[in-house]
Amino acid sequence: MKQVKQIHAHLVQTGLDQDLYLAGKIIVFCAASECGSMDYAVSVFENMESPDGFIWNTMIRGFGRTNQVEKVFGYYKKMQEKDLVTDNFTLSFLLKVCGQVGSVCLGKQLHCCTLKHGLEIHVFVRNTLVHMYGMLRDNETARQLFEEITEPDLVAWNTIIDCHVHCGKYRQALELFSRMLRSGIEPDEATLVVTIAACSASGAFEFGRWVHSFVSQSPLVDTVSVTRHLLDLERDNSSDYILLANMYASAGQWDDVARVRKSMTDRGVQKPKPGNSLIGGQVSPRSGRQPRF
Repeated sequence: MKQVKQIHAHLVQTGLDQDLYLAGKIIVFCAASECGSMDYAVSVFENMESPDGFIWNTMIRGFGRTNQVEKVFGYYKKMQEKDLVTDNFTLSFLLKVCGQVGSVCLGKQLHCCTLKHGLEIHVFVRNTLVHMYGMLRDNETARQLFEEITEPDLVAWNTIIDCHVHCGKYRQALELFSRMLRSGIEPDEATLVVTIAACSASGAFEFGRWVHSFVSQSPLVDTVSVTRHLLDLERDNSSDYILLANMYASAGQWDDVARVRKSMTDRGVQKPKPGNSLIGGQVSPRSGRQPRF
């Protein structure tokens, strides 16, 4: 922040502090960065004569990120009073806050606002609506909005799968994951983490082992958060540990193999007897055959 303050001081001295582009850059850093400061963003904003919609949106986003809910809607009200255009970004930031604080009434009012302004057609807004209703545990509305998307992208799939997990609809979440794969969308780290969580919560360990195999053939094989969730899938099941060790071995990650084996020893997990291992019977994730759940 020290350098940012120095830059801003220079802008003030040279009379460039009212330049929307330059002042906007300062506010974006202060409001959106983990190293920023909303207090300083406010001081810069309040000294601007005519901040544009982008800067107003940035302030609303920043207050939402720092959980200052009253200021989020206070600035939105001021924005309306100045007859500034409410765009897809404004509503997306507001909808996200409604989901965070569990405001059903306000969330539905904003949903009506998106319809009024014709903004529901934007994928960004639609995904945020799905996320908001999921956070509000209105899974039915979230699913309805998702199904209206003609060609859902990865973000849309991740959002609806996460919504089902958040609402405790674990089996439906796994069905959606399978459907996503069939549609040709490749999962990312976020997809796999939430899917593994659904496997663990629902007891769908066969499906979880299939995810093991899927991860072993993907670039996500060395992703820390994914492998941590894989180990949490069934902590005392030796087959899961061996599958994970084999996954690392196939990728040549011998330090990780040693770490998994040490974890087995520390937890007192015994290797399965010969002939009882599940390793030889794995289904290839690329074969198109997925376990039932």
